[in-house]
Amino acid sequence: MPAGAAVSGDPLEDWPDRTPLRDESGAVVLVFSAAESTRDSIPWADGAWVPPSVPVTHAVALSLRAMPGWRLSTSDPALADAMLAAGATERRHAHTMTTPLRDPPEPGEPAAVRVEPLSPAQADRHATRLGTLNHRAYPRDHPDAYDGDEEAAVSQIRAIARGELLGAMLAESRVALVGGRIAGACLVVDRPGTPPHGGPWVIDIFRDPDVGVPGVGTALLATVLRAAGDAGLPGLSLAVSHANERARRLYQQLGLVSVDESWTLTLPERGGKRRTPALG
Repeated sequence: MPAGAAVSGDPLEDWPDRTPLRDESGAVVLVFSAAESTRDSIPWADGAWVPPSVPVTHAVALSLRAMPGWRLSTSDPALADAMLAAGATERRHAHTMTTPLRDPPEPGEPAAVRVEPLSPAQADRHATRLGTLNHRAYPRDHPDAYDGDEEAAVSQIRAIARGELLGAMLAESRVALVGGRIAGACLVVDRPGTPPHGGPWVIDIFRDPDVGVPGVGTALLATVLRAAGDAGLPGLSLAVSHANERARRLYQQLGLVSVDESWTLTLPERGGKRRTPALG
């Protein structure tokens, strides 16, 4: 079965690049969306799912042999627990949160904050400033910190603007200005599928940690929610780390509810090497 072909029962079959991993008998033991980390170019098995007829231990054993050193994300707690028991390390425990946009909040911008639309062309043009703020917004001790330097953050902003991460950047994206300078942004993309795991998706929201004006993040997300509702979008979703309680409370206050949990793991490397498995 080629990558992208549907596997019966796969809850994420509308995600792109769905890739089956088969055992020696030809049976599909794991399905995932093949991707790559934009920050450090590590291969990534996103949305990993084990068919119900497959023992989780069998799927784990084959994955560890076939994908040493890969990242793997899953919403299956049994798969995550078995991977951790087999030597994987947890990188992120996150919640998927969503809202149907039936009653989006009023933006209520603070007087010192101006929120404006952000087009893909503008995001690309201001990628250096946006990437710098993005990198500073997630220091090493932040619950949502991830690998990569400032240059990688700038490259990621450009990739989002080009529609290369999850989906095309949407017109509901917004930028916050304080004193005429960019102080934060909320980037929304059209992820394959339907809410809550697809559709309009906040791929990133961040603010300048040195701006002394409160309410920048709230104003950004509230404005995006209102714009998405006015546009008739089917919903708006995002992922937030379990440990980021402050952000989770804010999202709840703005009407988002947690509908799913996921775990991103790093699989152990074998012999110090990472390799691309034979898939299909």
